[in-house]
Amino acid sequence: MDGRVVGIHSRIGHSERTNIHVPIGEYHTNWNLMARGRQWGGRLINPQLDVRLAPDLEDRGVVVSGVLRRSGAARAGIKLGDIITRIDDQPVYDEKAFYEALALKVPGDLIQVTILRGEEELQLKVKLGASE
Repeated sequence: MDGRVVGIHSRIGHSERTNIHVPIGEYHTNWNLMARGRQWGGRLINPQLDVRLAPDLEDRGVVVSGVLRRSGAARAGIKLGDIITRIDDQPVYDEKAFYEALALKVPGDLIQVTILRGEEELQLKVKLGASE
């Protein structure tokens, strides 16, 4: 109200549960740790699967429209055109469900991603946030 910064919105997630806000005191005290990517506290960090998504017109899941080179997703074998239908035990029907399935995961977690590639269903193990 007095024109003072009281916090920093440090990460915008795809769901309310994955947004991260840092009080300004924490920001000043721990900036060097945050800048190096150190994380502490709860498991509300939105990890990176390092794929771009497009809707699947048949509502089977989400279509992979891009894969970051040298990412955990690329190393696991996820390819353009794959349709992600499940992350671990959670069905993925749309982009919202995709991000909700990742909401409680952290970088470094190993997850199982179920995909459709043509008519074949594959289960791939992906290490999150494993981009080089």
